[in-house]
Amino acid sequence: MSCFNKFLCALRAAPLLAGVLIIVNIQVIKVSNNPNINSKCMKKLYSLLIIALVVISGRVQGQVAPSFNVHVMKWRFNSTTEAYLAANGYTTDARIMDQSAIVYADNKTRVNLESVRAWLIKSFPNTSSSNYLILNWETGPYVAMRNYPVTDSRFKAAESEFLKLINEVKKLRPNLRISVYQMPFRFWYANQNEAYNAQSKFDNIFSKIDFIAPSYYIMYADEEVGYERNLQYIKENLNVALTLGKKFNKPVIPFMWHKIHPTVSTKYEGEIMQKEAFSRYIKYISNYSYNNYKAAGVWWYDNLGDQLKDVSGINNYLQGSVYDKATYNTMIVNFAKNVKQALNESTGTTVLPVTSQQVASFTLINADNNQDVQTLTSGGTLNLAMLPTKNLNIRANTNPATVGSIKFILSGAKSKSTTETSKPYALFGDSNGDYNTWAPTVGSYTLKAVPYTASGGGGTAGTALTVNFTVVNQAPESSQALVSSVSANTGNSYTVTGLAVGKLMYTDRTYKITTVPYSLAGASLIQTANNDKWNTSSSMLSFNLSQPATVYVAYDPRAAALPSWLNGWQKSTERIGVNDSKISNMNLYSKYFAAGKVTLGGNMASPAKGAENNYFVFVKATQSLTSLSTGGATITNNASQAANQQKEGMALELIVYPNPSSGDKTYVEINNFSKQEAITISVNDMLGRVVFSLNLVTDEQGSAHTEVLKSEHFSTGMYIIKAKAASGKVQSKLFIE
Repeated sequence: MSCFNKFLCALRAAPLLAGVLIIVNIQVIKVSNNPNINSKCMKKLYSLLIIALVVISGRVQGQVAPSFNVHVMKWRFNSTTEAYLAANGYTTDARIMDQSAIVYADNKTRVNLESVRAWLIKSFPNTSSSNYLILNWETGPYVAMRNYPVTDSRFKAAESEFLKLINEVKKLRPNLRISVYQMPFRFWYANQNEAYNAQSKFDNIFSKIDFIAPSYYIMYADEEVGYERNLQYIKENLNVALTLGKKFNKPVIPFMWHKIHPTVSTKYEGEIMQKEAFSRYIKYISNYSYNNYKAAGVWWYDNLGDQLKDVSGINNYLQGSVYDKATYNTMIVNFAKNVKQALNESTGTTVLPVTSQQVASFTLINADNNQDVQTLTSGGTLNLAMLPTKNLNIRANTNPATVGSIKFILSGAKSKSTTETSKPYALFGDSNGDYNTWAPTVGSYTLKAVPYTASGGGGTAGTALTVNFTVVNQAPESSQALVSSVSANTGNSYTVTGLAVGKLMYTDRTYKITTVPYSLAGASLIQTANNDKWNTSSSMLSFNLSQPATVYVAYDPRAAALPSWLNGWQKSTERIGVNDSKISNMNLYSKYFAAGKVTLGGNMASPAKGAENNYFVFVKATQSLTSLSTGGATITNNASQAANQQKEGMALELIVYPNPSSGDKTYVEINNFSKQEAITISVNDMLGRVVFSLNLVTDEQGSAHTEVLKSEHFSTGMYIIKAKAASGKVQSKLFIE
């Protein structure tokens, strides 16, 4: 009998050999005591045993975590990193077909089947290959499918091209598991989702592919918008993808990246996030379930060309440890170890070790009643005349919620350094649960808070947060100059006043405004009548504007459907606080209007549903404008930025006009840059892609102006306009109606 047959006989006698090391060792002892097996045979048996254990171990460790794969493109790393990833359950059998292999060189709107065939033959010579393949076509049809409804001929033409591509790949390599990159489309605001991912819009595509591969790249750092806002972004996008996955019985495997999106965030664009933060997001995706459907894994994206760009890490946390390909790959291994550890911890444990504590945000506190007033953001202005009280405090919000201690450093018009060991972590402390009072002096401030792992500022420092803000005390300007001739066809009283905390929302109720966003400081308030909340007219309220302005409608958040006259208005992420016993805030919708008459419909005009309060209105004028002429076109200019004004020490400024825009012409003006400075103006869509760019040079006053939009460049939605130069960068949002 051969050694191998004797080995098999011995294994057949072993009860339940299932990869348990103790059982296997027992069987080895039995075989070694068998007189019919010589020492040479024993060596072979040990070799076979080792192979068996490796196979069994591979089956056990075939994923980074049970029922959840982390896929990587292994050729983007060096051999050491590849070996670590492969040995630790990371899936590496995927390719991306880039747009260059899909389209014609001179026409990016049509699929080039000959090029597709050549790429497939070269990349997958084995016709039976079952690898993953992601089709990455981000221009032409991709944009049309996102922006146009399914009934539009442009959508149908785009869909036809994608189906042609998918069918060709399936015909040539039928066993490949394929998907379309970044579908369904990523969104930050709910109304983008409504436009991009309408119900059943992509049924013909998703019925053909094998898995769903959206991208959830983090667009803003936790330090910028807070961890909870980023979780909301991931959750809302996952809900869409998981709904489609369940509908078509397809795995959902979103793309993630360890960098902040390089074309969205101004402060942290392209920066490497902390490995704990990256792991925390992946763990959240692995645990999240929607309608009893979960993601099957994530694609861990990395590029090649820009790996060594922006390698300092958020707030320089990498401290120069990454500077070439080798150290970058070492960092990736450290990330991979942390991801694996996080995914295999129980759901209840924290992903963030205590050494990775961070201050996530600051909250302004009303010290009279211990209530939150608003988030304190960098660059913001606190107008004491618009706040509910002048007795304030500032709380640091941490991640995790409890840390060892917080060290505060306040400088500027008033200076203070203090360390808080117990919650709440308040800059001016608390007594028996009540916040101590701070009556701020008018002026500019810088506030920094550093978390520590031990009490009294001891232990290891975590990630600090620094904000700059200004305190002013300015009463709202007279509103009657901007808004006049307010009239409602209901006969009820509608009045105009200045918007401020404590003002009544309605003329016939005692509900008051409790919080006002920074952006609405100095706005006019049109107090409506709540008795008109059931009005269904298409033209209930009218008023006149003396100059161009943005009109804001505060609408009941309980609404299941909005009135049709609000179609095309932009929903804001900010809200207005109210002291209604049933709701604490109202949603805000905005739209730009030229000078003249404005007409708004009734609160319950068709197809509105669910609103129980009437809306009320704010009006915010554009900055005072003078005309500048450029090439025959008239654009706006901030009159306060006179040509002879000193620029030194002034904030960089980017003015977009009109905003929102109808899509015909949009102009950009920049101020306070260096004279004769080269500036790059770029327009980015909400997927982070640059859809338009140009270069210009500032004049002797450090200003420049240009037209950035023509109707063929853009479709309805929100865009980010950026101005970059050696002296700094600034950005602004643009809404296209």
